Order: sequence, then structure tokens, then C-alpha cells
Amino acid sequence: MAHKKRRNFRHVMEGDSGALLRSTLPREWVLHEYAPDYGIGGTVEIFEPVGDDGESFETLGERIFFITARSDT
Repeated sequence: MAHKKRRNFRHVMEGDSGALLRSTLPREWVLHEYAPDYGIGGTVEIFEPVGDDGESFETLGERIFFITARSDT
């Protein structure tokens, strides 16, 4: 018999914390999440506007920061 997938409340909370973090970052920045998470949840890569049209962004990858997020019930 096939086993059903199970998602516990901690998984739901982790998903919520990632969505909350993403909603606070500028849209052009990129969140790279790490899975499994062993203390560092991911990195945020900072992109800056190019030109005056506001439609292009660039980075050399040198401007990143590490994030940790904790979901407590």
C-alpha cells in the first residue's frame, strides 16, 4: 500500500516564514533558500537598477547576505 505524504505544522510555519521574508524584500532581489536548513536558511542576492527604465537589474554576485529564520508555534 502506498504511503501518503505528511506535512506537519512546522513545515507550514517554515513556508509562512519564507513567504513573509520574500514579501519584505525588494522584488528585484533574489532569495536563495537552502534545504535542508542547518542554521542558515539561505542567502539574499542584491540586484541594482540599470538605466532609467526600471526594467533591468544587475549584480556581480558580490553583494549577498545570509539569513536565518525561525518559526515558533
